[in-house]
Amino acid sequence: MAYSFVESRIMPKQAIASVASTTAQVPVGTIVRAKDPVQGEGEFIYLPSTASVTQFNLTSWRAVTSLGTITNVRAVSGASLGTMIAVAQATGAASTFGWFMIAGTSKVLKTAVIVSVNKPVAVSTTAGRIRQIASTGRGIVGMVANGTAGNPNSAASAALSTVVCTFNRPSQMAT
Repeated sequence: MAYSFVESRIMPKQAIASVASTTAQVPVGTIVRAKDPVQGEGEFIYLPSTASVTQFNLTSWRAVTSLGTITNVRAVSGASLGTMIAVAQATGAASTFGWFMIAGTSKVLKTAVIVSVNKPVAVSTTAGRIRQIASTGRGIVGMVANGTAGNPNSAASAALSTVVCTFNRPSQMAT
């Protein structure tokens, strides 16, 4: 995916899908819009990572308003009640910074199960991946599976590692 920025208010120094940086290139929490010729427009937030992430990992993040910081970006792997969800756009190690998609259409890593189209998805017990069958506290509000990159509106087979999802500021259900 080749996202290019569509806003002139900020000219980020780090491309959307570039390798994550070890120093912040723009203020943490900056939100921008960018457009891909195939996937369309998306919204991205610039965040630190407290654990290593792979491109298209499902991640969670929280804003700690009392401290004025955004912390705990990590690959989710279970019930993280009420956290905001984003999709990593680059691979990076712990203590790096990068762009995470919070709205739009992107590939998302999944477990080795079939994922049907136009169905909600849930957090898997495998870190950074989604699945279709939810269990208590793992449902994702605001994210739906669309199919595969090569065949939209077609279920993603168990052999595929990603599924294309559309989402708008998703979060994990609090139970």
